[in-house]
Amino acid sequence: MNVKLQLAASYCVSNLTGLDEPGSSERHRKLKSMGVNRILQQLLNSNDQTLRDLYVVTTAYMSSLFVSLSRCLLSRHITELA
Repeated sequence: MNVKLQLAASYCVSNLTGLDEPGSSERHRKLKSMGVNRILQQLLNSNDQTLRDLYVVTTAYMSSLFVSLSRCLLSRHITELA
């Protein structure tokens, strides 16, 4: 699959799981019920380091753990892409 497409989709999921946003817990539940976690796990097998890091960021948001670490990693990648 195209790495740019995977990155775009992963950023969308990451943005949907922002913890300080209204309705985030409902979005987390819905994404998990859709199997997004399982799909994201496939990013761990990617040759692209950014995709692997984005998996960590997004799953951290979805599990509500390591939020500050996740935001730091996400900021670093956004800066690198700019």
